Amino acid sequence: MSGQFTGNSVIMHFPGDDSGNVPSIFPVVTIGGLATELASILRSAGLGLTTEIVTDQYGADYREKAEQDTERLKSRIIAARATDNAGLAFLNGLGYNFKEPVKTQ
Repeated sequence: MSGQFTGNSVIMHFPGDDSGNVPSIFPVVTIGGLATELASILRSAGLGLTTEIVTDQYGADYREKAEQDTERLKSRIIAARATDNAGLAFLNGLGYNFKEPVKTQ
């Protein structure tokens, strides 16, 4: 079908998802590398998060929204990169309220 595009979405799982935590699903983006970078940033937050990337085909009617979401996520990732903990900064920028993990030796 003409106009279809490949989109990627990141799913974030909290530690102990089996205890009732619901995974968070980020919007579909049109740049595969952006989804990969987001997954990496989230895992690097030091919170024990796991991620998966889902790739699928979407119809042309969904492309404009996906491109807007791509630009929005790209801006947030760029801003988060400038911090000491990009994953934590990204999540807190979305309204999550995580503290810096305590480092043990």
